[in-house]
Amino acid sequence: MMNLQKYQIKHLPLIHNIAFLFNLKVYVQKSNKIIKKLQFITRNHQRQIQMINGQQTKRKFARIN
Repeated sequence: MMNLQKYQIKHLPLIHNIAFLFNLKVYVQKSNKIIKKLQFITRNHQRQIQMINGQQTKRKFARIN
């Protein structure tokens, strides 16, 4: 006969599961806010790089002509 105690899965009480899910939700929300801020910063940085590259190209073209 098999020993069934080996195969039993012990579940946390429902209250602990709810608390864990709530904490997880809070962490996910904080992570999403941080990701949105980083995306905003990255977009602005890319725009600045494009502007600088455009200015440098204009200067080089002006020197040639």
